[in-house]
Amino acid sequence: MLRAILLITTLSASSLASAQKYTGPRCLGPYCLNRDAVISQLIKQLGPAPRNSEFAPYCYESQDHGVFLYLLSAEGVPPTVDAALLSDFPNCMHMATASTADNLNRWRTPEGIGLGSSEQDVLHAYGKPSREGKPDSKTYRELVKGYQKGDTLPDLGEKELQYGAGAAMGDLSLAKFGIRNGKVSYIWLSYRD
Repeated sequence: MLRAILLITTLSASSLASAQKYTGPRCLGPYCLNRDAVISQLIKQLGPAPRNSEFAPYCYESQDHGVFLYLLSAEGVPPTVDAALLSDFPNCMHMATASTADNLNRWRTPEGIGLGSSEQDVLHAYGKPSREGKPDSKTYRELVKGYQKGDTLPDLGEKELQYGAGAAMGDLSLAKFGIRNGKVSYIWLSYRD
């Protein structure tokens, strides 16, 4: 009986030791997971953005209309950002979107990954993803805010690389990279999923 308990304890300890740590990016532009990004500070940089409700994202579009960003805020005083999506397709549908003079194309991770980076660059920077899949209807609902049945869907890409450790490891950091034709089409960074 004692041997069985020791074997179970050893197996449990080894599975915890082999559990995946978060290897994805810690920042995207000025938004970082390891410090509270106060929403008002980012709004000063990006400009004011109208919202449909207190739960709606802050939606932005670059002035050249080629890059889109939304920020989701967390409750708190002061309110902070808990997720950001940067994409080369519109990511806020049926919602007010503010034009920003901030060059959203310059929003990159500390490792230099941004929209248009190659899939190989992502793999080189962060290693093997914790999950790899194909965008599906759930992905559209999660990423494209305001999406309604019957809307024309943007081309997210044919692949998604996901980096996350998970709640079991006590780290809720999550990064997702959409890949279209071998290039990054979106970057999702959050500390909440």
